[in-house]
Amino acid sequence: MNKLAVIAAALSVVTATVASAVVAPAAFAGPPQWTIQATTNPTASDGLQAVSCPSASACLAVGATGSNPTAAIAESWNGTSWTTTTPSPAPVKVASSSLQAVSCTSATACMAVGFWDDGSRAQHILAESWSGSSWSLQFPAASALATGMRLSAVSCPAVTACMAVGIAHVPAISPGTWVTVAESWNGSTWTLDNTPNPLGAVMAGLGGVSCPAALVCAGVGAWTSVAAHRPPYATLAERYA
Repeated sequence: MNKLAVIAAALSVVTATVASAVVAPAAFAGPPQWTIQATTNPTASDGLQAVSCPSASACLAVGATGSNPTAAIAESWNGTSWTTTTPSPAPVKVASSSLQAVSCTSATACMAVGFWDDGSRAQHILAESWSGSSWSLQFPAASALATGMRLSAVSCPAVTACMAVGIAHVPAISPGTWVTVAESWNGSTWTLDNTPNPLGAVMAGLGGVSCPAALVCAGVGAWTSVAAHRPPYATLAERYA
């Protein structure tokens, strides 16, 4: 065999090897699946209400104990396991508390919101920030006309920008009136924002919020004009911009 034939034969072997490596399909791993993970359950009766994961190795979940009275709870995920993190105590005279929502911009910057009550069944708004290692109690602004307020959702597009929404009981309007609530966070203080309510509503509340930017948010919920807050309900959407 001459040199050209040897070279051609060698090249054909190399080409075939490379081609087979290129066209050989990768092992099929299958679609992602849900699996149960071990959580800490800090007390004998607990439930988690919301979670936010700024990365695959960082999540924060919040909720409340199922005992009576309830107490706010939280668990953090480090990519391997869940760990109990104890939220800051709610304000003095608290009888129960619950964290309803959380939003994290990073593993070291989360905001959680909910409510607490003083034993008289009057709910008060609650907000706490998480640094990745410790909790700090925040103090959202309360309406002077409201006898009860709660925050149900929060969205933080930046460390210095959060929007929380919920509902407030304002008997000054009428004994059964509940109205929408929104509070904005600028990195240091909370400000109570003015939110509209549908004409004729005896109950209107915001249960969800999403903010793609600091000054752009959409809030959603429901409202009814029927006394005693009975159905039928109507959908409600509001925009902040």
